Amino acid sequence: VATVKDLPETLQWVKFSGISWAKDGSGFYYSRYDAPTETGKLTQVNENQKLWFHKLGTSQSEDTLVYARPDHPRWRTDGTITDDGRFLILTLSEGTDTRNRVYYRDLTVPGSPVVELLNEFDADYTLVGNDGPILWFRTDLDAPRSRLIAIDTRRPERSAWKELIPQTEDTLTGLSVVGDRFVGSYLHDAHTVVRIHRLDGTFEREMTLPGLGTASGFGGRRSERETFYSFT
Repeated sequence: VATVKDLPETLQWVKFSGISWAKDGSGFYYSRYDAPTETGKLTQVNENQKLWFHKLGTSQSEDTLVYARPDHPRWRTDGTITDDGRFLILTLSEGTDTRNRVYYRDLTVPGSPVVELLNEFDADYTLVGNDGPILWFRTDLDAPRSRLIAIDTRRPERSAWKELIPQTEDTLTGLSVVGDRFVGSYLHDAHTVVRIHRLDGTFEREMTLPGLGTASGFGGRRSERETFYSFT
């Protein structure tokens, strides 16, 4: 951005992938497939996606393989770094099924293994954020309209999970952490309602919107004191 110049390296065969930067800005995690054969460029099936780390300023051939599952060629793996840089969260999915698996790696411990935290494909688990070793997930497990749960990586057994925001009559469609608050977007009678909760799950207030409509956005970091949204 400072030089307004494109960087020289090019990444190929990237599909169905996010980009998540390392905390120190040295590079980013992304997902890609193997290069297709010359005869299969337009017909080869998307299989055996792998998660890689690309160090800024290097060739793609030097990228580090982070995770692969050759035993499940149809699985897709997405990598996300938590805001504090502590965890690499791996989200594994298959096809268009909303149910997923969640693994993680503790980046504060060199050479740490990938831990299989949620390994059953029994529900949708969307990472909202973390508080040290505690991970927050929006999930539809036992809650078709979604709820917020906390999982302590030191006690990952299901009996120790904590529900922070229970399911309501309205569908929880989005959740973010900004300014040490949970900002939840709900669908109520075909329009958006935004509710603010403290980090312990306590309801604080409902946000005033310009009228009946759809609001989206509310992104940001936990330490930031403001967020932005669009309203239609």
